[in-house]
Amino acid sequence: MNKLIEFESNLDDLLIFSKKIAGISRKGDWFFLKGDLGAGKTTFAKSYIKSLFELNKTDLPINIKSPSFPIVISYPLKNYTIYHYDFFRLNNKEELKEIDIFENSENNISIVEWPSIILDNFQFSNFYLIEFDILDLNKRLISVFHSLKNTL
Repeated sequence: MNKLIEFESNLDDLLIFSKKIAGISRKGDWFFLKGDLGAGKTTFAKSYIKSLFELNKTDLPINIKSPSFPIVISYPLKNYTIYHYDFFRLNNKEELKEIDIFENSENNISIVEWPSIILDNFQFSNFYLIEFDILDLNKRLISVFHSLKNTL
């Protein structure tokens, strides 16, 4: 895995970063978001999803929210769907199979919060791992890795 970038971020920087990532995203991309509760994973995901809708010149969903309880929320666009997963409550890899996480993933974009269960049990050849570390109340350290040699 290759580290692409590491930077300190406040909320404004995180929103700018999510727009930049949306601009380079392609169908088939996986985004694994790691970090403690309150580190910025869901904030990043919401802004990223909003940015993809704006780039596709599509009306925004009424509400972009965390999939903590439903485990997955999908956001259809013109040519693909964004799947936003939250695996905080999953206990084993069999539960991943029940939600068909791999079905059509190459034709869509997948965002996974709390990805340890999937990363520990399955192989991926092309993905981004974004780690969020809390530095203080308003500042995070963001580290972005990619499974392949890639640039932002």
